[in-house]
Amino acid sequence: MTKTDLQKRGLRWGGLEEAAWVSISGFRRSARRAHRARPTLIGNSSLERGNPRYDGGMRIELITTGSELLLGQVLNSHPGYLSGRLAMLGLELARQTAVPDGREAIFEVLGESWKRSDLVIVTGGLGPTSDDITRDVVAEFFQRPLDYKAEIYEKILGYFRHRNLTPPDLVKVQAMVPKGMEVLANDVGTAPGFWWEEKGKMLAVLPGPPRELAPMFEKGVEPKLRGKAKAAEGTRILRDSGFR
Repeated sequence: MTKTDLQKRGLRWGGLEEAAWVSISGFRRSARRAHRARPTLIGNSSLERGNPRYDGGMRIELITTGSELLLGQVLNSHPGYLSGRLAMLGLELARQTAVPDGREAIFEVLGESWKRSDLVIVTGGLGPTSDDITRDVVAEFFQRPLDYKAEIYEKILGYFRHRNLTPPDLVKVQAMVPKGMEVLANDVGTAPGFWWEEKGKMLAVLPGPPRELAPMFEKGVEPKLRGKAKAAEGTRILRDSGFR
């Protein structure tokens, strides 16, 4: 609506009529600017370059173990990090469950997740202390006896020697791996991870410390997941300062 349109309808120019025309004109200019603006994608990933997002139909669940997470003593950064990495692969985290240190609790949640998921990621509980029982629970659940790997123990000893430290005897338990499972190397710590595939389902068991989890996931797990998703409709997030 222009100034002439207002006058043709017998409306006075000035006061509220003039203010209405100015408001409408400003709205139309803002709308044209918004239409011309290119969408801005949020996130540091391949999606920023305009690649489509994916939905491969794969259900992925994350189980984070550790009583310290539920007590608020440690920030649980695993869901945010892993969901971001999965998104870059075109995959999506469907559910995250935090459980305390305890054989029964971990066993129960692992059983539930394994039934309904294509990939289950378990983090934490791979250390050498008495409450680090994830490896034992995983071995029990999949009925795979723990197998001692001398080469893993040698690598653990080398980790301590490089730092002029004496390894405690209890670290030897970190060289125990569920029989038949693939070992995921830990290049910055002592606890290896595991990878297992069974009847089209996948399991990744990773250490809890983020500085160990991140490189293990990116080097050992991501290559196995590439190509698991199929192209779907793209998702874009727009930034707008509002119409004026």
